[in-house]
Amino acid sequence: MASLTLGSVNFPTAVSVNSPDTIRYLAQRMKEQGVKPELEVFDVGMIEFSRVLIAEGLLSPPHYFNIILGNLSSLQARPEHLALALTSLPDHSLVSIGGIGRHQRTAIAWGITAADGIRIGLEDNLWREWEPDKVPASNTDLVTGALAITHAMGRSVATHEEVRERLGLRLNHGAA
Repeated sequence: MASLTLGSVNFPTAVSVNSPDTIRYLAQRMKEQGVKPELEVFDVGMIEFSRVLIAEGLLSPPHYFNIILGNLSSLQARPEHLALALTSLPDHSLVSIGGIGRHQRTAIAWGITAADGIRIGLEDNLWREWEPDKVPASNTDLVTGALAITHAMGRSVATHEEVRERLGLRLNHGAA
C-alpha cells in the first residue's frame, strides 16, 4: 500500500500541492505495480475526485479511504463534517478516520463507532494527549492509547490477515 492524497491542502504553515495530473500519474503507477492506494482525504472535494479516478479506471475496489479531520483548512472534527464525508464515499469503500493533533482521540472514537477503523501515528499527532504537559509521543504510545479506547468501547481489533482480506491484498505468509 501507499498513500495517495487526492488533492491539495493547506496546513497551518505550509501547503501540500497535489495536482490532478500528478495524482493521476501516481494512481497509474500504483495500479501498474499492484500497489493498493490508501486514499487520503481532507475534504469532500477530494472524495469527489476519487469518483473521477474510478470512472477513468485508475482506482479499483475495494477503495480504502483515510478521512483526516481537524486540519485548519479542511474537514473539522465535527459530527456534521464526518457525516458529509462518510455519505459522500463511493460504493465499495472501506474507511478509517484519523485526527490531527488534539482531534485524534475524537477521531479514534468515531472510527471505532462509525467507520471501519482508525488511522493513528506520529504523522498526525506528536504528543501524548493524556499528559498534563506536552510530552512527545511514540507510535507505541499512540497505538496503546488507541487500543485502550477500542477495548473500553467493547470492540475488537482485526488481525492483519482479516484486514488484508477485506482490502483484497495478497497474504504474505510469514510476514508480521
